[in-house]
Amino acid sequence: MTPTQLSSPPLYPRAVALITWLGVLLGFACLYLALRTVDFDLDAMTDPLNQLRRASLEKADLIEGAMLCDIFGFYLLMIPATLYLWHWLRERNPFVMAVATVCMLLYILTGALGGGILSVLWPSLIRDHVQAARTRRGCRSSPSSSSWSPSWSTPACGGGWSTCWWASGAPVSAR
Repeated sequence: MTPTQLSSPPLYPRAVALITWLGVLLGFACLYLALRTVDFDLDAMTDPLNQLRRASLEKADLIEGAMLCDIFGFYLLMIPATLYLWHWLRERNPFVMAVATVCMLLYILTGALGGGILSVLWPSLIRDHVQAARTRRGCRSSPSSSSWSPSWSTPACGGGWSTCWWASGAPVSAR
């Protein structure tokens, strides 16, 4: 071997390092987009109802982007580093490294599946919530008021008066 071959690191570890750093950047992008959806209020991050109260169509798009960054940044781009560490450390203790690698790959798979499910369901839930709030504003009166009219059965109110009444929070506010 020539001295230049010994002094320069192989291409695979460099590629793994580059991919891992890309994952770190996408992880930070995920956190930034998620914080933007709650207007940088850290308490709102753990309260789904508060997130729905702040819902808008723009925030649904931000959540979708955050979940996609989550899938790639925190999970899928960690596969090369996991396999590289397994290959590098397996000779020291093959059984422990095999178990650790399988556990890490299962963690990555589970996290990516969860992020994929959330990237579809969470934005659609927010969009549905925004649409329901717009529909609810179109309803004229509540069934408990004395001026109840048959207009509650119009499609703009969700197909029936009970839908708007339950969606408006009337059962909760009646307590």
